[in-house]
Amino acid sequence: MRPPAPLRSALKSSRTRTLPAKPPAQVRLFSRGTTFSPKQATSRTAWIGAGALAGGTLAYSLWDLKHELLPSLTVLHAEEAEKYIDPTTSTPFPRHLTSSGGQKLVLVGTGVRTVSFLSVRVYAVGLYIGEQAMEGVRSGTIKGFEDYRPTKMFPPFPKAVTGEPAPLVGEALVAQVLDTRTDAAVMIIPLRSTSLTHLRDAFGRALVARIKLPHVADKLSPDALESATAALTDLRNLFPNKALPKGSPCTVLLNGSKGALTFTTTEAKDASKVEVLGTINDLTLSRQLFLSYFSDGGVISEELRASVAKGCSTTQPLPLLSKTDVGNDPPRPAITKGISLHHCCLRIVDPEPTLKFYREILGMRLLFSYNAGSFSIYYMYHGEEEGEDDTAKVWEKFPDQKGLIELIHRHGTESDPTFPGYVSGNEDGHRGFAHLGLIVDDVPALVKRVEEAGYKVVKPQGVCTVETIGWPTGTPEPIKAYQQLYHNMAMIQDPNGYWLELVPRVLS
Repeated sequence: MRPPAPLRSALKSSRTRTLPAKPPAQVRLFSRGTTFSPKQATSRTAWIGAGALAGGTLAYSLWDLKHELLPSLTVLHAEEAEKYIDPTTSTPFPRHLTSSGGQKLVLVGTGVRTVSFLSVRVYAVGLYIGEQAMEGVRSGTIKGFEDYRPTKMFPPFPKAVTGEPAPLVGEALVAQVLDTRTDAAVMIIPLRSTSLTHLRDAFGRALVARIKLPHVADKLSPDALESATAALTDLRNLFPNKALPKGSPCTVLLNGSKGALTFTTTEAKDASKVEVLGTINDLTLSRQLFLSYFSDGGVISEELRASVAKGCSTTQPLPLLSKTDVGNDPPRPAITKGISLHHCCLRIVDPEPTLKFYREILGMRLLFSYNAGSFSIYYMYHGEEEGEDDTAKVWEKFPDQKGLIELIHRHGTESDPTFPGYVSGNEDGHRGFAHLGLIVDDVPALVKRVEEAGYKVVKPQGVCTVETIGWPTGTPEPIKAYQQLYHNMAMIQDPNGYWLELVPRVLS
């Protein structure tokens, strides 16, 4: 099918790197199918440029230009000794990169890009910002971060008041960081084998979508749009038609002082083998590609936005310096042989209703009790055989048991009307201990028995709020992947207010 005249004009403009001197009588934006009169088209110069950018993206598939490999220069150096494991995909990211200009870049957050209604995971992505700029973010010296909290990254955003500056929230905060002219990088690690041309087209679609946003397009001059159109054409020429294997990073480095983007690929099994695809010198395209990951109109990765929002915080930053990741544990010291978690202890108000709950609702048995004078202790355990009293066998191997609960009762609290009870660890001002976790074959059936017996259900299955996790109202919602996982669980409360998490044996 032959493209319509306006689109052919856009393709031609992209090839010759110029824009039409005059707008056509009608400009049709092929992605929306709307038309404008000459007067409207003149006032919407930015939309014309966006159409040209869109034409340039579509033209990718029409051209057959050969790729000339550039010299293999290492523009980014990854510090291999320190890795951060993305919690959603288990993909390792270097905690630091060093740019060609010598700037040390800090990993601020990671996430995953998913596509289609099936939420297919395409790639893991990490954002790196210059160390000096991140110091400004966390110290509050960069405008907008004086009173920063992670919720400022998430919609709904406060509306601008007439006559007052727009609030610095969402993507505007990221723009403030880029305004410092810091170096930055986005590292993309495919979770399945793909091709560089697919990745190129994804960049093109993201950039066209950004340029067409009214709050972006209205601020761009015709010269800026012309330069961006040419740069988008150049972008196409950087990517050869070759495979990008699973786990092979493609890194986009922003040179903050020049406004240039450099694209590289790294072999998955040998980080020293870096291929430089090339560089795009355009400030508009450079900024908009980075801002596309935090667009107020729809982010590329919700998990990345949530992770970066946390990483910018002074109170709960991404753990960039501590070795808390899976796989980073040193060999267990021989001197620790023989140490294992045996039991946990809960203070209780009244042993009678407490023992009734743990026996009848959870099926636990009393292993032993001991009167210590002013208080008593009760050890509870889960028996192996249904209906059989195996207390003697459990007691015989008491030191080797795991998963025991010790309930400790100070005498008199059960009959003292002035005794306030104990905090569960999930109350404001007293957050600490969170819950006990139990593996359950049939969670809905147990929740039903809890309700019928008159005990409290903190959350049924299918619910995920920060309050039911145990955080105060106003805490940013967890990433979608965790929400989906947490939907499997239920949370109930014992007579003393302690939470017990019910984890199904099979997670969906």
